Amino acid sequence: MELHIKNEVEFLTFDSFDSINFVKHAFSTRHGGVSTGIYSSMNLTFSSGDYPENIIENYRIFCEALDIDINSLVFASQTHTN
Repeated sequence: MELHIKNEVEFLTFDSFDSINFVKHAFSTRHGGVSTGIYSSMNLTFSSGDYPENIIENYRIFCEALDIDINSLVFASQTHTN
């Protein structure tokens, strides 16, 4: 695992995924976004109660730091249940 910082955005990558040429991957941290209060700062969750415009801007900032097109994102839905 490697920590990267670009344009004040922190994200993690894994060496084992780097060999897959057709997939760009990153795991966000909470640093570098525009959300405030309990959602600060890099909130990327639309179900959190944060303002949607903040979340969209956070995605734009995150994608810019990763040099990827926001329209090419793939999302997963994770639940924490038994």
